[in-house]
Amino acid sequence: MPFAWAECEWCHSKRRSYFNKEQHERLVRGEPSYHPCVFCLVATPWTWIEPRAPGQAGSPEAPLRPPSVLLIDDDEQILSVLSRALGGKDFFVDAADSAREALIKMVNENFDIVLSDVHMPGFDGKKLFHFIQEYLPEYRKRVMFLTADTESSQTRDFLQQSGCPFVFKPVDFGELFRAIEQRLAEADADTETDTETPG
Repeated sequence: MPFAWAECEWCHSKRRSYFNKEQHERLVRGEPSYHPCVFCLVATPWTWIEPRAPGQAGSPEAPLRPPSVLLIDDDEQILSVLSRALGGKDFFVDAADSAREALIKMVNENFDIVLSDVHMPGFDGKKLFHFIQEYLPEYRKRVMFLTADTESSQTRDFLQQSGCPFVFKPVDFGELFRAIEQRLAEADADTETDTETPG
């Protein structure tokens, strides 16, 4: 599915978003496309912005908003607590109570961090991570995990093999915030390395 950098004409947020082929073609022609905005939470007209190199003045990749975090957990109380805690640290927070709902959000918006529970009914965090590796590789180095499973060798092996940061439940918020900041720093470093690599 093609993506474009676009600006919401309602709140003027600039971010990458995915569009179907017809929407993408309209944007390139300069025609507005109505698409849900993660900040407005309503369908607003988006317009095409010519992509620029990372770090270039006015680049859509420049931080125009606080870092965004997508929370994924089937426990509504945990989602509520995490949302308040991260919101209090000036993160933009969105939440999904299933991996399937999260994928819809990830396809339509661009999140800086994806923080998922490992164990969920059916389509769990492990399957979500494998899906991301295969179909949404740009998210691969943005994923983090939460788990209350401190004993299972299968969970331990998965977390180790994924290479993703993880935090145990009950959550130590100081540890969580440090892990998120580290993940964001790593993503920034990877972006800079990719930019400097001769093509």
